[in-house]
Amino acid sequence: MKKLITLGFFALTLFVGTQNTFAQDEKLKNIEETVKGYTVELQKTFSLDDNQTAVLQRALISKEKGYYNLANNSSENINKAQVKQRIDNQYKKVVLKVISEDTFSKINTWLQNAN
Repeated sequence: MKKLITLGFFALTLFVGTQNTFAQDEKLKNIEETVKGYTVELQKTFSLDDNQTAVLQRALISKEKGYYNLANNSSENINKAQVKQRIDNQYKKVVLKVISEDTFSKINTWLQNAN
């Protein structure tokens, strides 16, 4: 009987853990789909070439996933503002390798208005 109860608790724990994983995976897929839609519009609006668009898309996905992970991190040992600043700096560093500062500013303004 004890083994049966233990097995029941194990199955319940596994089920709850799996649900959380699926929910997170779904959210990350939504982030990727949203960013893909944005980059299609950004490519048209700012006449970006395929390489620029690909780099921008990867950088935006990375940034948004970083924000998502940061928002869902319950650790009190991290400075969330500092981590957010590092995410933003990395995003800017990567994107500025393929576009100008002026275009970067325009893209960020466009993205803020899109949200």
